[in-house]
Amino acid sequence: NGVNPQWALGLNATALVVASLVATHLLHRMLPQSAKDAAPAYQTDVWLRSSLPMMLISGMNVINHRTDTLMLGAMKDAAAVRIYTIANRGAQLILLIQTAVNVTLAPTIAGLHAAGDMQRLQRVITKTARVV
Repeated sequence: NGVNPQWALGLNATALVVASLVATHLLHRMLPQSAKDAAPAYQTDVWLRSSLPMMLISGMNVINHRTDTLMLGAMKDAAAVRIYTIANRGAQLILLIQTAVNVTLAPTIAGLHAAGDMQRLQRVITKTARVV
């Protein structure tokens, strides 16, 4: 039959609720008692002043990441946009994996380079590139 948008949205919302409940439970379990007993301190004015620039930056980031899809939608039909979006998301997944590996290995690579151990550095980079 296939997945329809309502089913996908419902599944996404369910996953969000479950993740939120699990995170809240883990937070309450791991939070020290002193943090639980502390009185809340609100600085609403400071928070609002600092959040406005972050909101603008985040909004521009969303626009920047969706401009290509919007432009394609203006020039082509919905089928072309679907194919492009799927391919784009696949490419983003590859970049996510590459970024995770780079962040994980950066200290090792820097340490080997600083130590002058170029042979081991070459082995680590070659092995990592093959695995990725």
